[in-house]
Amino acid sequence: MMSWDNIKKSDVVMYKINNQELRGIALDVALTEEGTYLFVVNIDSNMLDAVPYMSVKLLRKLKDFDKENMMPINEFIECVESGCITDYDGTGYYSDGEYKYDYVCFDPSVLKEKAKKYQYICWYNK
Repeated sequence: MMSWDNIKKSDVVMYKINNQELRGIALDVALTEEGTYLFVVNIDSNMLDAVPYMSVKLLRKLKDFDKENMMPINEFIECVESGCITDYDGTGYYSDGEYKYDYVCFDPSVLKEKAKKYQYICWYNK
């Protein structure tokens, strides 16, 4: 469960509207009768959105260490399909080259679906 302590004003977050993943900058939290909402400014459109707080994911900016462990997603998929990388070898995050997103899921159909959205994987061997 996220708390406002985890997401600070000006943090970059990912959220969904109409099943579309968007990036925004966190502004403020509001308590309403429907629940807790986070107000964000959409990075691409500069529109203000209010989204359920629990559906928001904090995005972490890549550090040098992350960039050293980054590979193109197509290369990663080839390594998984050939058995060179398994889910027991380490941990990975999807990335757009600037931020870390969700954990890597090793189900081939899910992996290939995510490949359409992200360009890279940050892979950390055990």
